[in-house]
Amino acid sequence: VAGNPRTPGSILTNLLDDDDYNVAWALADNPSTPYDARVILEQHESNELHDEALGAKCIPADILRRLAAHNSVDARYQVAGHASTPVDVFALLAADPERDVRYAVANNARTPGEVLVARALDSDSEVSWEALANESFPTSRIPRLLAMLAASPNPESRATAASNPATPVSYLERLAQDSDDGVRLG
Repeated sequence: VAGNPRTPGSILTNLLDDDDYNVAWALADNPSTPYDARVILEQHESNELHDEALGAKCIPADILRRLAAHNSVDARYQVAGHASTPVDVFALLAADPERDVRYAVANNARTPGEVLVARALDSDSEVSWEALANESFPTSRIPRLLAMLAASPNPESRATAASNPATPVSYLERLAQDSDDGVRLG
């Protein structure tokens, strides 16, 4: 019953009192679970249940905002990659200390351009690359960022510039002479 999308919301809400963890899991996965019930599921102590609840296509913005500040890295990661994440939440998640959360922000097509610009200068080259490759990245900012990356003292940043198809040939010529193998491999 808890997993059936045709079950009325009132019955699904009543099932929140069930002691069986699998019932809670099915409620989290059910797209018909009412908003109020999702709020209760979001407060559950299980990180896995948060992840399952976040798998739903339509999640209210206030739940996503609360989970963006959750102590669970998995919950923040799921919010960062979710299609319904409110635009204002990306700035918070982009500053997350966990690389995987920042990567999910850089990969989300809904991430605002200015947040992507900041992530293009991330200390992790994969996050940087993903931000530059995001379809929402403001293309007018690419040449300037590639110049900054190519001149960076950080070899991962230089490698990001070396591997980007938009990097001008003049930078590639200089990067081809870099002392770091990873940059030359770019």
